[in-house]
Amino acid sequence: MDRMIEFLVADQRIHCSGCETWIAAGLQQLPGVLDVRASAETRHALVSLGGAGTIGAGEIGEKREKLGYEENSAMKRR
Repeated sequence: MDRMIEFLVADQRIHCSGCETWIAAGLQQLPGVLDVRASAETRHALVSLGGAGTIGAGEIGEKREKLGYEENSAMKRR
């Protein structure tokens, strides 16, 4: 079953299209990630997950932090 995880990045660190691309490219390396949409305007990133063995919010959070982005609110699953 496909699902989505959304997070809000702290301190307005997503500030340009380069940031959007960096986040998307980094998170898309993770197994089971189908799509990533990051927005500098809203400071949100939406991660679409699917397939067996798909990772969870914890793994996405770890990768996001390695990319240099902290979260300022709890991840939401859709």
